[in-house]
Amino acid sequence: MNRKDVDEFEKLSVQLQSIYDELSILSKESPNDAVNKFKLNFINKLLNN
Repeated sequence: MNRKDVDEFEKLSVQLQSIYDELSILSKESPNDAVNKFKLNFINKLLNN
């Protein structure tokens, strides 16, 4: 592993933790509701990068 890989991992790790935290909050508020399209698109874009 080089420094670039480590930086990329750290960046993605923070983003995924943020997504997880956000979805956890949403599921507590209304566990049976769907995630809105904006947030779903945002998550998909983060995962595709």
